[in-house]
Amino acid sequence: MGQCLHTSGPWNFNAGCPFFFYVLFRRVNNDNFIGFIPSAIVSIPKFENTNGTDKLIFGLFFFGFMTCLSCSAVFHTIKVHSLKVANMGNSIDYAGIVVLVITSMIGIIYYGYIDSPIPRFIFLAITFLFGVSCLITSLRPEFKSNEWRPFRALMFIAFGLSALLPIGYGIYRYGFEASVHRCGFWYVVGEGVGYITGAVLYALRIPERFRPGKFDIWGHSHQIFHVFVVLSAFSHFRGLVESYITAHTTLMP
Repeated sequence: MGQCLHTSGPWNFNAGCPFFFYVLFRRVNNDNFIGFIPSAIVSIPKFENTNGTDKLIFGLFFFGFMTCLSCSAVFHTIKVHSLKVANMGNSIDYAGIVVLVITSMIGIIYYGYIDSPIPRFIFLAITFLFGVSCLITSLRPEFKSNEWRPFRALMFIAFGLSALLPIGYGIYRYGFEASVHRCGFWYVVGEGVGYITGAVLYALRIPERFRPGKFDIWGHSHQIFHVFVVLSAFSHFRGLVESYITAHTTLMP
């Protein structure tokens, strides 16, 4: 079973990578301020105050997502080699997840608090603090023992929940309606629903638990989880675009 799962597993993420590589490097003629994003996929208008920082913010998101997919593909490819190599691949996989969360958070915080530098700095600092802490616990061998497992889990849970801090404070400070557009709220919610749905299906081993052996190569829960990761990332991207547009049309001079 392990061999079957990890035969198709890398292809799930390898299938998502070409799209985001295309979006990152393909030059097309359209009205988007980022020339490599086709307007047929997402319309991203260029404003008078659009600058290089905006390209950096979007570039960080794409870099983080492709890093996450690549790290996971590497893990699933080398996992069946040996226990030592599998542990190394597992560390790489977790590191990719941490990079994705950090780079995703940066854009939403930057645009959501573009007119509030102090809260922006605080939330970015919290994100980096949790991110670096999770990165250390993922890569350092001493944290891989069973006695540190609850601590590792707690760190990742805290890191995930830290994403609620800037959104919650934004609702408190600006009101719900304004915060919806500042942080692309509903797209971020869609992202969370996608991640949770994929994780639940994976945890419950649906659908293979109902028809053992039928989904050993294609259609198993782990593969479905990968698909939800790609869909959730695209939802986050749409939220980032909404946040960018709101910042440049209503929040910046």
